Amino acid sequence: MTMQKIGVMQDFPNAAKRQARVAVAEASIETAQAQRQVERLKLRRATALAWLKRYFLERKISLFDDLGKENQLLVDAVRAQIASGRTQVADSVMPKQEAAQLADRRDELIRDLVKAKSGLRRYVGGEADEPLVDALPELRIDADHLRDHLHKHPELEAYSAESHKAEAELRQAQAMKKSDWGVELAYQRRDPRFGNMVSVQFTFEIPVSPATRQDPLIAAKQQELYRIDADREAMLRDHTNELESDLADYQSLTRQLERANQTALPLAQQKTDLQYASYRAGKSDLTTVLAARREVVDQRLKIIDLEAQRSAVAAQLYFAYGEDQQ
Repeated sequence: MTMQKIGVMQDFPNAAKRQARVAVAEASIETAQAQRQVERLKLRRATALAWLKRYFLERKISLFDDLGKENQLLVDAVRAQIASGRTQVADSVMPKQEAAQLADRRDELIRDLVKAKSGLRRYVGGEADEPLVDALPELRIDADHLRDHLHKHPELEAYSAESHKAEAELRQAQAMKKSDWGVELAYQRRDPRFGNMVSVQFTFEIPVSPATRQDPLIAAKQQELYRIDADREAMLRDHTNELESDLADYQSLTRQLERANQTALPLAQQKTDLQYASYRAGKSDLTTVLAARREVVDQRLKIIDLEAQRSAVAAQLYFAYGEDQQ
């Protein structure tokens, strides 16, 4: 009977479903932004650690350059002692052996520096080969402040975003138990015997068998929400433990560094000076002087290592908990 039909149809989901769809979309955006922040944190932290690795290797190389100059002074002192008859001619070999050992250790550091620059280049490109600043960036570590901002860690905020999305999906599933409706306006061109016709049609979508259709979906969304909340609590405990552990490391390294600078290094240097004075007076041998000198070298290297470890912990704390709040 109908020859042609032209119409417009529009569905109208219930208000709860429309609001839930909007909430799901907004929560999806929030989740994506939170994940981007997590990746940003990882990238900045990795870049900082790579920069610090290069920085402290260059510090060690600079130290060995200074030691090379000091070793030449020792060579001159040994020659003077030999000339005065206060020491054996064989002692002239020992500073050269010491210089060779220092050169070997410096070459190892040069090798490590090349690798460190390669690692840094992964994050900053060609700038990895540019000269570094002389001083370390100041990363203020305030334990109370970091504890107060623990909940703002990007990984925890990512769970909050996932929780918001799960809540919106739960509301969307619950809204499926409510009726939707639709309307259709149509123009029908029919056989001339019957005449053309304009029609309006209303439709209603009535939920059927909610116990087997909507309720299982609602239960699944509820369980997903419980899982996200439980995972967030577990991660919060992990980050709390990690924060306290890092703070303990930072405080311990700070105390060790103070002792090394204020006590251990001055004592080692004093011992070297006394042994050197005794050697020049002909009261001790060169082996004792070199042993004391190695203690100074080891102590200065230890200080650089302690500074490197403390800076790495500071970077971990700063970029994880304090960067955006300080």
